[in-house]
Amino acid sequence: MRRKKVRATLAEQNQKSVLLYRESGQPWPATARQIANWAINEGLWTQEFSAKVSACAREIADAMRQEYILDSDGNHVRSKICAKLRLRDDDEQKMFWNDLKDVPREFLVSSLQDRRKQVVGECRQMQLQQKFFNKHNPSQEPIQTSFDFRDDLAEMDMPKDYQGAA
Repeated sequence: MRRKKVRATLAEQNQKSVLLYRESGQPWPATARQIANWAINEGLWTQEFSAKVSACAREIADAMRQEYILDSDGNHVRSKICAKLRLRDDDEQKMFWNDLKDVPREFLVSSLQDRRKQVVGECRQMQLQQKFFNKHNPSQEPIQTSFDFRDDLAEMDMPKDYQGAA
């Protein structure tokens, strides 16, 4: 026998807020901030202590993602990295942060694998959206997107300062 879902997940609650926002005739398209202001004013979004901790943790993680160092080649390299790890007897995997300057190799490998999966997931969603649009808009020229990034990466590795003859 399956248990009934007692409470909607936070994501489901927020998705309902977006639906109610649209149904109420608010401006659309809209920014997430516009929707958040409306949801808070309508009393649809309140925070318990654990939600405040989660929001603070997200802001701290965002700050760590924005911290860069300059390498000897002049590249801006993200200095804080995260990886999903399971430590000790804890069954749950959690995101742990480390510093690139002294990170153990295994941690970095795990981080790179996690981020590669994220990139593939984003590409898959782009592909599905492209297919959906093309299928439902047959009178328009089909949108085609390349998911081969080798040329893009090679271009990013090219020197940015060119010394031409004067």
